[in-house]
Amino acid sequence: MPTSATERHEAPTHQSDPDPLRTAGQALLTAYQQLGAEHAVLVEETRTITAKDRASTVRRMHQDVQDVARQLLHVLTQLATVRGKQNLGLDGQFAKDATGGDYTPLLLVSHISEELVTLATLMQCAVDRLAGAYTPRRRNASLSVVRCPEQMNQVVRALDAATLALTDVLTDVDESLAEEFTDACTGRIAALRAQIPSAAASSEPILTADSVVRVILSDPVVADAARRALQKMAG
Repeated sequence: MPTSATERHEAPTHQSDPDPLRTAGQALLTAYQQLGAEHAVLVEETRTITAKDRASTVRRMHQDVQDVARQLLHVLTQLATVRGKQNLGLDGQFAKDATGGDYTPLLLVSHISEELVTLATLMQCAVDRLAGAYTPRRRNASLSVVRCPEQMNQVVRALDAATLALTDVLTDVDESLAEEFTDACTGRIAALRAQIPSAAASSEPILTADSVVRVILSDPVVADAARRALQKMAG
């Protein structure tokens, strides 16, 4: 017997957020805050790593993370501008002439839609820069991995939430712009997620040539064993 329209199971649909700007703001603040641990580890790594080319790679990564944090602050400021203009009713007003008509020679109050386009652009740049920080290069590809998986997973989840919330807002302005924004952000967030070690992998320390050298030099017994192994390898 055919299933009636009322009985047919419908796939769940996205529920509209009653306050997407607030959701985006809270998510972006979380992303910004959780970058601190990763940045601290990268800074310390640049101080202890010995090989110049590897140090250069880590230094670039820590600079990228630092720049992303700055960009996220710009996004939050722009988001606050949008919310403030909404609350104050500031949206495309002109100065007035003596008759009360629009006086176009003077600048008008910028439209909220323009502020939202700027917001979307800033957000895309931040997401792209963060994913780029961990994109494996031809040299030292093994270094292109997240150091603090727990915090970076929170960053990724927060960026996902912010993207979804801002897509809701942008859809009301320009559907094609919202679609481009979503595709660009989700693609780069997925690339970043791929560079986060799994829980099992992250439980083990990431061994690099420099960390192995430090372990050898810190223990005379290990150093002697390493010396004898190298002599054996040399024949």
